[in-house]
Amino acid sequence: MRQRIGLAQAILHRPQLLFLDEPSSGLDPMGIKLSRDLILRLNRGFGMTIFMNTHLISEIAKTCTSIGGLSHGELVFHDRMDVITKKYGDDAKLEALYLSLEPATAGRSAA
Repeated sequence: MRQRIGLAQAILHRPQLLFLDEPSSGLDPMGIKLSRDLILRLNRGFGMTIFMNTHLISEIAKTCTSIGGLSHGELVFHDRMDVITKKYGDDAKLEALYLSLEPATAGRSAA
């Protein structure tokens, strides 16, 4: 419920630009679908630009029109989703792309 309330507060005044940090975190499958549908509606219906931080490759593929990869605050990859889909295909290949963007941390364990 907190995720939903936070999203409602963020869009209440219909901003032109919206930043979302892990919008599907802690949601059940229906909540994820409703959240995704809302994000798509805000972008397509209201022309809202949405920057979304997520680690869920499947959500990126279903929600985004373009993606960018950051490494240590630097944009290291950017392209339109339709180009990426043609080039990389399914989620497994997108995951490989994501993992290749951060070679410096590949061997480190999570804290």
